[in-house]
Amino acid sequence: MQGQSFIRKVCSFGSKFTGVGKFCYIAVSYDSTSINEIHDSSITYCNQGKLDGFNSIYLGYGSNSFFQNNITRNHCEDNTAFVIAYGEGIISIKYSIIDENYANSRICFTKSKPTTYDSIVFTNNTISKNDNSFPGMLHCQSSHVTFENCFIENNKQNGCYLFGTLDDLDSITVSNSYIDSREKLYLESQQVTIEQNKDISIELHLHSTELCPTGNNYFVYINKGNKFISGFIHLKGIGESMTSFFS
Repeated sequence: MQGQSFIRKVCSFGSKFTGVGKFCYIAVSYDSTSINEIHDSSITYCNQGKLDGFNSIYLGYGSNSFFQNNITRNHCEDNTAFVIAYGEGIISIKYSIIDENYANSRICFTKSKPTTYDSIVFTNNTISKNDNSFPGMLHCQSSHVTFENCFIENNKQNGCYLFGTLDDLDSITVSNSYIDSREKLYLESQQVTIEQNKDISIELHLHSTELCPTGNNYFVYINKGNKFISGFIHLKGIGESMTSFFS
């Protein structure tokens, strides 16, 4: 695809594809003026519980924007949440939740461009194997990645590192964020800098997964103390919503 690609306000439940990109595979032209975006969407149960294949979401080339998305309970062999890679421009990942996703290795993978994770909640994700070639749940290659105002807690790494880079040219910086993990953070030989935990505040307004067919929203709120203060607060009860949907 040349030029521009925009996915906005999409609810996807249980999408499955035999190739790469269980929900979508989108590549635009190489230059930074090409735009490749996913905004305000809920992507859940990709690959229907099977740990095979690659990438629920693939965004390639151009400048990439990933904004206010709910990526929950997806399954892939590798890169369960997304791969965002290649081309000129930048990668911007903001105001989203990546929760309860499962993979053999890697949940998120970015490559070849400066990348910013800003106000991301990354919780309850699980990987089952330690991939020595790509050792991080949150992995980058050929780029510098910044995590700013992010909340990371209760992920099951099973011997893998939380952050991973491919070679000496890559680097990761984590600032103004909160990480609660008793597992390994990163390989000491890699260029990863993590500042001391901070009391942070994140408020996310997202499309829910359970209520996706009816278009209702919920919000996640984290403030001082770095816990889910309000948890997942649905604006409409599940029973009420599902009754109205099927009636």
